[in-house]
Amino acid sequence: MSDARIVAETILAGRYRLVQLIDRGGMAEVWEGKDEILDRPVAIKVLHPRLASDDQFQERFRREAVAAARLA
Repeated sequence: MSDARIVAETILAGRYRLVQLIDRGGMAEVWEGKDEILDRPVAIKVLHPRLASDDQFQERFRREAVAAARLA
């Protein structure tokens, strides 16, 4: 997979519009986003492309998402 960066206005999963990059780390980027279906702001964390093919990182990312969803 390439290291191509995603850009603002990209639509993910057919509903989440990336508005602006908030921060970038070694594992992922965090974006201000908008849920186009529910018309509400969201935070979107996108796994870095070079880690997307690593099963360990995918599982860690999934666990983190589940934990964050429980807080919402």
